[in-house]
Amino acid sequence: MEGNAFVEADTATMAVCFPQTATPNRPFIPCDRRGRLRAFLRPNRVKTAKYSVLTFLPLNLWHQFHVFANLYFLCMAGLQMLPWISDSDGRPYILLPLGFVLAVTAIKDGLEDYNRHKADSEENKRDVALVVPDGDVCTVVQWEALRVGDVIRLERGDRVPADVVILASADDNEEGQVFVGTEHLDGETSLKPKSALAQTNRLIASDGDAGNLNSQFGICRTRLRVRYETSCESLHSFHGVIEIEGCSDGLLPLSVDQVIFRGSTVETTSRLWAVVVYTGHETRILKNAMKLKPRYKLSKLMLCYNKHIICLFAIQFALCSLTAVLHLSLSLAFMDRHFYLSKADVFDVLKVFGAQLLQLTQFVPISILATLEVVKVVQSLLVVDRDPEMPGCKTNTCTIMEELGSVRHVFTDKTGTLTENVMLLKSLCIVRPGLPLSPSTRVLDNASAEPPDSPRRGRPTGFSDFWSHSMHESVPRCLQNHVATDFPVEELRAEWGFDTTEARLLLLAMAVCHSVIARAQEYCADLILDASSPDELALVAGAAILGLVFYGRRGSNEVRLKVDHPWAARMLGSVVGEVSVNVLLTLPFDSDRKRMSVVVEFQGETMLLCKGADSAMIAAASDGVNPELMQAVDKYSEVGLRTLVFGWKKFDPIELRELLTEVYEANLNGSPERLRDAMEALESGLDLVGCSGVEDMLQPRVPETLEALREHGMKVWMLTGDKVETAVNIGHSAGLFPPDGQSYLLDTTDAVELSEMLQFTRPMVTTQSQSSVILTGDSLSVILRSRQLRALLFEAPIAFVMACRVTPAQKTELVTTARAYCSGLASRGEETVRSSSQGGAVLAIGDGANDVGMIQAAEVGVAVAGYEGAQAVRASDFVITRFHHLQHLLLFHGPELLRKNAFVVYYSIFKNAGFSLLPFVYGIACAFSATSVYQVVLKQFYNTFFTVLPVIAYAVFDHQGFIRAVGPWEARFGPWHLIVWTLRGLWCAFSFFLGSLIPFATFANSLVGIYSVKGYAEISTESLGLLATATSVIFFNSAIYIWSTSPASHGLYAFGTGLFLLVWLALDQSVFASAGRLYLWSPMGIAALLLSLSLAGLSLIFAVDSRLGRFVAIKNDLELQEQADQGKSTAASNSSTDPLE
Repeated sequence: MEGNAFVEADTATMAVCFPQTATPNRPFIPCDRRGRLRAFLRPNRVKTAKYSVLTFLPLNLWHQFHVFANLYFLCMAGLQMLPWISDSDGRPYILLPLGFVLAVTAIKDGLEDYNRHKADSEENKRDVALVVPDGDVCTVVQWEALRVGDVIRLERGDRVPADVVILASADDNEEGQVFVGTEHLDGETSLKPKSALAQTNRLIASDGDAGNLNSQFGICRTRLRVRYETSCESLHSFHGVIEIEGCSDGLLPLSVDQVIFRGSTVETTSRLWAVVVYTGHETRILKNAMKLKPRYKLSKLMLCYNKHIICLFAIQFALCSLTAVLHLSLSLAFMDRHFYLSKADVFDVLKVFGAQLLQLTQFVPISILATLEVVKVVQSLLVVDRDPEMPGCKTNTCTIMEELGSVRHVFTDKTGTLTENVMLLKSLCIVRPGLPLSPSTRVLDNASAEPPDSPRRGRPTGFSDFWSHSMHESVPRCLQNHVATDFPVEELRAEWGFDTTEARLLLLAMAVCHSVIARAQEYCADLILDASSPDELALVAGAAILGLVFYGRRGSNEVRLKVDHPWAARMLGSVVGEVSVNVLLTLPFDSDRKRMSVVVEFQGETMLLCKGADSAMIAAASDGVNPELMQAVDKYSEVGLRTLVFGWKKFDPIELRELLTEVYEANLNGSPERLRDAMEALESGLDLVGCSGVEDMLQPRVPETLEALREHGMKVWMLTGDKVETAVNIGHSAGLFPPDGQSYLLDTTDAVELSEMLQFTRPMVTTQSQSSVILTGDSLSVILRSRQLRALLFEAPIAFVMACRVTPAQKTELVTTARAYCSGLASRGEETVRSSSQGGAVLAIGDGANDVGMIQAAEVGVAVAGYEGAQAVRASDFVITRFHHLQHLLLFHGPELLRKNAFVVYYSIFKNAGFSLLPFVYGIACAFSATSVYQVVLKQFYNTFFTVLPVIAYAVFDHQGFIRAVGPWEARFGPWHLIVWTLRGLWCAFSFFLGSLIPFATFANSLVGIYSVKGYAEISTESLGLLATATSVIFFNSAIYIWSTSPASHGLYAFGTGLFLLVWLALDQSVFASAGRLYLWSPMGIAALLLSLSLAGLSLIFAVDSRLGRFVAIKNDLELQEQADQGKSTAASNSSTDPLE
């Protein structure tokens, strides 16, 4: 542990450390290496809330004004207060809509923070039992009162309040073993074994009564010194040592097996004692919460919108500059003709520029961000999460809703994502040189001939089959669905006989070499078995069906087995009944070694039993590759089974002592490299004894889903840890390989050879777009390290890519690299590479903790909620319960959400341009003097109230069916769309201007000046502004009918217009001159209104044409959907009901 900071904690008797008062016992005094008091006053209080009562208003406003839109409008409000450019007599009316937006956001933030305060209070006010001075009494304190060094007592079902080291357990076992649930910590549903050191566990009995559950004198009377590392984020490691006064064992190593992290739940012990080592925000769960914040994701539509904002700002600045220049030129040109014109100076030019800037404030539609935020939240709650086609679907990230319509690359895990993740033991094989394969292997020849969707193939046996035999009454029922119906039990027993060493070792390894936990049910005599992997349950079930039943553990060093068949008894040299195996050391599985081992004592022999991936086991084997074994492994893989190879090694006492000492010292020193070398030494020189084949069935409708994705132009990548043959077989069953395409296997690690192979495949896949490429984990590592090879892989037009034997880190790196290429950001040397698939979004879908990295790295992360816990669900953007829901999510909701949200963006640009450009156009009639046209109150309410609801209603309620065939996602947004919609808005501004003046130009001699019509009052600029406001509200609220097909939302479209009339009538009559009021209701005003609407409607003529084409596409898509629904009904009638549907 050199280079790390440690915390030392000392304990002493109560009489020495504390006086006999009501002060809680704190026997552990945390110090640093120099003995200085450390972290003693650091509370266990957790605070996730952002604000307090005093800091809420200033901090919330500070955060809100970091949003560019709010800052922009605040600056405009400041300009509005300058009297020489103000359009409101110096009154900042812009603060009205800005204040409304700030208030709504503040209320939302306040409610969210109030909920965080409540959650924090509930967490901090939980009760825990704290050991007090007399050692035999506990007092109840709140979690927030705990400090480092406190000794606490926990009981079954208690949540752990801090990171603690177990000192003792009240259960009747020397090791003090306890099982904890970590679902709230890491999302995994399987229980984790934890244990106290035997030396500290004996302290509860040091007072003489081992059965006394309250015997805590031993803990408080003994002096301990604990030294451990400072807090970090790792949930799988802990390094420390403990020294017990008077103990001859010296320093004892502490590992993660002795630590229970905050957030865990005590499950299987009646009572335990532990010392607090990390509190509050130093605990591992909060360290991870602060570190593992998901990457902020922004959809391609919003990235494009950000570029549009820059363009609109440039246009706004150019228009203001043009207005100032034109005003200066016209003033100089007409100064002699008009007495009221004076020579303009620099200050006048700046005044015109600033006034025009205020007039064009709404030209930049900053409010789109707030509108889209509301739209996406409502879409997630009402449209996606409540879709009956996807029961159980949940949206975790609303900001990228429309990104579903941009997906072009789908990276999928296999196990639990494409398959059910319910493992069935299908076959076993032992290694006997020179002898043929076992019958369990030969039976696969018949099984592989059955179609993948055969109703018999891979089905688990029922209780009425061989499990119902009286000899198997002791087998836990939870194992009875983990063995295939055609598993040849009797044939294996007859073939293996009673004296086959390999069969004996294979049977023993299946029953002992695992991390399965057995716990009793509260109301039933049967056991519940928890495993970190469903493969382990299948192997334990295989041992049970052969007659050796795993029945639990006694502590951490003894496995209880029950021999319930005469064949197993003769094979093991035992009798029918319970036997035990002493476990000396367990080496857990990890993704680097790809093996798990246990060192055991059984019937006087000391041996190591090991299981792992074939490549890892062959590398550790004493004789290298075994032809018979590899033949069986290949046979299993060809029919799509997951394979594990088993091996063993016998030790002599001296060799074992040396190896165990090395592992012990490596744990004591906390050196990962030294520990890894010691584990490699233990597992080297293995003798291979056999292998297993486990089947994982496909989920329903997987082939149809993958075919639909491919037909719509999506490239599918399957990433799996299985070997190539297994993955290829599953790929064929799932329909991943195109039927008419050619597959290329890239399994070399030579960079030059890989480059040649990729260059060779490029012209082939160009002519055969249905080709596929298969990669191994080793070859993928080489490709990811080379820019040239990455370019060759990602630029090739391949329909399907399969990567086998990949690690979680490789999955993440591959998805990250693919995202970079699809965004056109990857580079080859100094030259930017433009990928052929550039622009398409990357989606990653998985179900387990090993998929979290790629889910977070992808632009769209989808989790399949299943049996692997909640970690992937928490990290994902969308959650589905079955893989085939992805088809509906991508092919229906994706295009629909992209279409509607893109429309929100461009329609907002359209209506803002049409409304805000009128003052610029009106400059034709007033020498571009930046004259204020609109009534300031109505102007500020235009975006916030009058025209926002129709757009939101359209984005939520409009529905146009499957529209993927209309065109690619790139056609939904881009620079051309910005140009078209802005020009439409400019035309509308001209229409409003001309429509207002043409009726009066017919009766007047000039367009400029004071207009009079017999019987009506004079017409002013205010009258024209009022007419233009009414025209804009009516037009932009009604024009949306051209795109909408939802009758339910038509009432909301008219709501904005009605609200405008109510606000106008509610304003004080003094706000408007009598001329303005009379003008709006005069025949001439009504004629001007109708003319303006008619002229503005010309801008939508091409939209009508596109709508007609869309109706044709919708009709075709609906016909295709009806055919698909008929196919689903037929398939459903021919298959069993899916229990998760």
